[in-house]
Amino acid sequence: MAVSPAYEDLGRALDLILQPLLVDTLAAIGEGKALEDALPADTDAELLGAALQRLVTIGAVEPAADRLLGHHALTRRGHRLLRLLDDLDSAIMRAETAHRD
Repeated sequence: MAVSPAYEDLGRALDLILQPLLVDTLAAIGEGKALEDALPADTDAELLGAALQRLVTIGAVEPAADRLLGHHALTRRGHRLLRLLDDLDSAIMRAETAHRD
């Protein structure tokens, strides 16, 4: 059975959104915060490193001097990804509100 390209895109998007700490990391960087200031002190360094690496790999983040903590920068793609996540959040809230009415 063939899988449609749209379904594959949705699967990749869900995989990205559901990766531990990925959205938190993206949001912190988007707010211009150092990761150590934006995330709890007991944040798992391996999960954080994997999230940051994934954001770098997809071209959403320009890392700061080969280090995990500190200030990183969003690329144009990272800014677009944040806008898309905000749009998704708004759409979900509208749908939930409409469902309650």
